[in-house]
Amino acid sequence: MSILIADDNSEMRDFIAEVITDIATTVYEAADGPEAVASARRCKPDLILMDIRMPGFDGIEATRRILKENPGTKIVIVTECDSREFRRDARESGCLAYVLKEDLDILPETLAGLLHLN
Repeated sequence: MSILIADDNSEMRDFIAEVITDIATTVYEAADGPEAVASARRCKPDLILMDIRMPGFDGIEATRRILKENPGTKIVIVTECDSREFRRDARESGCLAYVLKEDLDILPETLAGLLHLN
């Protein structure tokens, strides 16, 4: 499975890649919203793990733009932002799930459940 990790922190991208090592066969990276949109267009990943707070435009806007171009794209928000407003915006943008970075240890199980990878 190919996965795009969109996060402005390179250490966090590396950490997430380690967490999903048993799921991902190919990992792409993006450091901001515009790069996430361009990478999604170019690489056509099976799944995108999207941070919210990034330069250029945020992950919610990137999610909207990606899904406008390719409505079948699977996007999961992975963020430290735990607010009702962000969760609502993420849900309305079309993402599949919202995972807090403090809960990354359960990310593989969450993704397996969402994507039926049992």
